[in-house]
Amino acid sequence: MANENALYRFVGKRIDYVCQSEVARGDVIVVGSVVGVAEVPGTTGQKISLTTSGVFEMVTDGAGIDQGAAVYLKGGKVTKTADGAVALGKAYSAAAAATGATVLVKIN
Repeated sequence: MANENALYRFVGKRIDYVCQSEVARGDVIVVGSVVGVAEVPGTTGQKISLTTSGVFEMVTDGAGIDQGAAVYLKGGKVTKTADGAVALGKAYSAAAAATGATVLVKIN
Protein backbone atom coordinates (compact mmCIF):
# COMPACT_ATOMS: atom_id res chain seq x y z
CA MET A 1 0.00 0.00 0.00
CA ALA A 2 1.46 3.35 -1.03
CA ASN A 3 1.69 6.23 1.37
CA GLU A 4 -0.42 8.84 -0.41
CA ASN A 5 0.69 11.53 2.04
CA ALA A 6 4.38 11.34 1.12
CA LEU A 7 5.38 13.95 -1.45
CA TYR A 8 8.87 13.90 -2.94
CA ARG A 9 10.68 17.17 -2.18
CA PHE A 10 14.42 16.79 -2.98
CA VAL A 11 17.33 14.34 -3.16
CA GLY A 12 18.45 14.94 0.44
CA LYS A 13 22.23 15.05 -0.02
CA ARG A 14 22.44 18.34 1.86
CA ILE A 15 20.90 19.91 4.92
CA ASP A 16 20.66 23.60 5.80
CA TYR A 17 22.45 24.52 9.00
CA VAL A 18 22.51 27.76 10.98
CA CYS A 19 26.02 28.13 12.40
CA GLN A 20 26.16 28.08 16.20
CA SER A 21 29.79 29.28 16.07
CA GLU A 22 32.47 29.83 13.43
CA VAL A 23 32.57 26.95 10.93
CA ALA A 24 35.41 26.16 8.54
CA ARG A 25 34.96 24.43 5.18
CA GLY A 26 35.29 20.70 5.85
CA ASP A 27 34.22 20.84 9.50
CA VAL A 28 32.14 17.84 10.57
CA ILE A 29 28.89 19.03 12.17
CA VAL A 30 26.32 16.89 14.01
CA VAL A 31 22.67 17.96 13.69
CA GLY A 32 20.62 15.68 15.92
CA SER A 33 21.67 12.26 14.66
CA VAL A 34 22.66 13.50 11.18
CA VAL A 35 26.32 14.10 10.37
CA GLY A 36 27.22 16.70 7.76
CA VAL A 37 30.38 18.23 6.33
CA ALA A 38 30.46 22.00 5.83
CA GLU A 39 30.67 22.91 2.15
CA VAL A 40 31.71 26.49 2.88
CA PRO A 41 32.87 28.44 5.92
CA GLY A 42 30.26 30.23 7.99
CA THR A 43 29.92 32.72 10.81
CA THR A 44 27.63 32.56 13.84
CA GLY A 45 24.00 32.89 12.71
CA GLN A 46 24.77 32.32 9.02
CA LYS A 47 22.93 29.57 7.13
CA ILE A 48 25.19 27.18 5.20
CA SER A 49 24.80 23.78 3.56
CA LEU A 50 26.18 20.56 4.99
CA THR A 51 26.80 17.56 2.75
CA THR A 52 25.14 14.52 4.35
CA SER A 53 26.25 11.75 2.02
CA GLY A 54 29.45 10.70 0.34
CA VAL A 55 32.89 9.40 1.24
CA PHE A 56 35.29 11.65 3.15
CA GLU A 57 38.87 11.21 4.35
CA MET A 58 39.02 11.80 8.11
CA VAL A 59 41.59 11.53 10.90
CA THR A 60 41.23 8.59 13.28
CA ASP A 61 41.77 8.43 17.03
CA GLY A 62 44.87 6.29 16.38
CA ALA A 63 43.17 2.91 16.77
CA GLY A 64 43.17 0.49 13.86
CA ILE A 65 39.94 0.38 11.84
CA ASP A 66 38.86 -2.46 9.56
CA GLN A 67 37.34 -1.77 6.15
CA GLY A 68 33.54 -2.03 6.36
CA ALA A 69 33.41 -1.43 10.11
CA ALA A 70 30.84 0.86 11.70
CA VAL A 71 32.63 4.02 12.81
CA TYR A 72 31.80 6.87 15.15
CA LEU A 73 32.77 10.49 15.77
CA LYS A 74 34.23 11.42 19.14
CA GLY A 75 36.31 14.48 19.90
CA GLY A 76 36.41 15.38 16.20
CA LYS A 77 38.07 12.09 15.25
CA VAL A 78 36.90 8.78 13.82
CA THR A 79 36.76 5.91 16.29
CA LYS A 80 35.48 2.34 16.27
CA THR A 81 34.20 2.72 19.83
CA ALA A 82 30.50 3.63 20.09
CA ASP A 83 30.56 4.56 23.79
CA GLY A 84 30.00 8.31 24.14
CA ALA A 85 30.28 8.87 20.39
CA VAL A 86 27.96 9.79 17.49
CA ALA A 87 27.29 7.27 14.71
CA LEU A 88 29.30 8.48 11.70
CA GLY A 89 28.99 5.78 9.02
CA LYS A 90 31.05 2.92 7.55
CA ALA A 91 34.78 2.67 6.91
CA TYR A 92 35.40 2.48 3.16
CA SER A 93 39.08 1.76 3.76
CA ALA A 94 41.14 0.29 6.56
CA ALA A 95 43.24 2.46 8.84
CA ALA A 96 46.44 1.50 10.58
CA ALA A 97 46.76 1.80 14.34
CA ALA A 98 48.88 4.96 14.26
CA THR A 99 48.71 8.56 15.41
CA GLY A 100 47.56 10.81 12.56
CA ALA A 101 46.18 7.91 10.49
CA THR A 102 43.27 8.64 8.18
CA VAL A 103 40.37 6.54 6.95
CA LEU A 104 37.81 6.91 4.18
CA VAL A 105 34.30 7.09 5.68
CA LYS A 106 30.92 6.93 3.97
CA ILE A 107 28.93 9.20 6.27
CA ASN A 108 25.43 8.49 7.54
